Amino acid sequence: MTRVNKMIGAAVVAMALLTAFPAPMRAQGDQGAAALAALPELHRAALALRYFEEMDYRSIENMLGLTNGALRGILGRALASLRKQLRPALASMD
Repeated sequence: MTRVNKMIGAAVVAMALLTAFPAPMRAQGDQGAAALAALPELHRAALALRYFEEMDYRSIENMLGLTNGALRGILGRALASLRKQLRPALASMD
């Protein structure tokens, strides 16, 4: 399996998990899916592998061909972007 195919597969897993939210959370799930879709493909893949597939850093680094520092930077930027985009939706849940 090529690196691109693995990244696409990880992104598909992330999107599939977002659609599995219970009905009351569907609006937030839709916003989450939109926020994930707005991320660069590499960011989506790294997030999916780390948080949905629960892979360790070393496995993700090997799969995506990244250094540890690059992976941590990508995850940090991706999470910051998601937090920024989802802040209004999260605030409305309180």
